Amino acid sequence: MAQHPLIAPLDVDCDAAGSMMCGRARAGHAVHPMQQRIAAATPAGWIDAIVASVAPDGWVSLVALEGGRTLRAWTHERATLRSGEPVAVHELAELLAAGERRTSVVLR
Repeated sequence: MAQHPLIAPLDVDCDAAGSMMCGRARAGHAVHPMQQRIAAATPAGWIDAIVASVAPDGWVSLVALEGGRTLRAWTHERATLRSGEPVAVHELAELLAAGERRTSVVLR
């Protein structure tokens, strides 16, 4: 998976960890407008998945519905996700969608 050149790698130091108030425009924090544009321009990039587990440190394990591949994502908005929840992940844009909500994630 390619790292996005305009979005810094994992930075877990966030004053708003676990809340909706984060203003950082880094992967895993606030959704950057470029992430939204990338996802809109490449709609075939979304992968349907199920949340397998949510760790207290913000790491979420996802299982792709097609092929059963396991993906790991980090976000400080982990409290909004639950095991068994259907989601979609866009690997290029590093976005996680749960219903209408879009969350920025770091994928590993």
